[in-house]
Amino acid sequence: MPFGEIVCGSPGSGKSTYCYGKYQLYTALNRPVAVVNLDPANENIPYPCAIDISSLITLDDVMEEHELGPNGGMLYCMEYLETNYDWLESRLKELGNDVYILFDIPGQVELSTNHESLKSIIAKLGKSGFRIDLITQYGDLDFNLDFYTEVQDLSYLENSLSQSTPRYTALNMAVCSLIEDYGLVGFETLAVEDKHSMLHLMRVVDRAVGCVFAPPANAAGPPGIVSTSNAPSARPNEYGLFSSAIGPLQGVRSDVRDVQERWIDAKEEWDAFERTQWRREGEMVRDEAAKKSKIRERRKVV
Repeated sequence: MPFGEIVCGSPGSGKSTYCYGKYQLYTALNRPVAVVNLDPANENIPYPCAIDISSLITLDDVMEEHELGPNGGMLYCMEYLETNYDWLESRLKELGNDVYILFDIPGQVELSTNHESLKSIIAKLGKSGFRIDLITQYGDLDFNLDFYTEVQDLSYLENSLSQSTPRYTALNMAVCSLIEDYGLVGFETLAVEDKHSMLHLMRVVDRAVGCVFAPPANAAGPPGIVSTSNAPSARPNEYGLFSSAIGPLQGVRSDVRDVQERWIDAKEEWDAFERTQWRREGEMVRDEAAKKSKIRERRKVV
């Protein structure tokens, strides 16, 4: 069963940046990953693209041929992709079931509110066997991060929403009540330039979609785990199974209060500290390389 994420958000919110960051992370972890660009207006793709909708249709061609504006052309492209879903399905099958797939979709709001094609495409992906999670991005927040991630008393949020959009006060009250009663919404933090933040979100998403990445049988486990290599029924990758499926999500930046301090409350201080650490690490690597070079030169002289 293939797993993946649909990355959505307004234009310019960082969808492609996130996809590229996650591609780099998974590549460093030797975890199979592919990025699918479904945005026909995305001309500057930063990541290696496994499947690109421009191979099927482009926004510029649609606007020129049918004399449509950007929004109308985007709707046409999504309808065309929905009609030709077999093209996307066949390309996805070529990637195999072991590859984690990121879908970079258009950010125009009308595609998800007043139009059915994109919803239909996502539904078809589910019917094809995909287990998918939605990743979105939001703007400035009215409260500290822990308010959103721990879903505390939403009456505070209700008051804030009512002040900014008094027209929808009754609707805001109803939605807040629904969320509190049934726990329908959850939030996680992300700083795409922070590897600890990316690792934490990776674990959260894996657990949300039920994805358990089992490394190769000859892969070494992390330090500190109990070896079970002599047990006849144990697999070398069982740590990957149980650490993904159960237990608390631990690690650097796993506590939202640490994220609040690092990226909001004391960002400048942390930036200066990390620059100092990186400089020291660079100097250590340089000195180590110089020592090795001197050793080689001595051996040649002897």
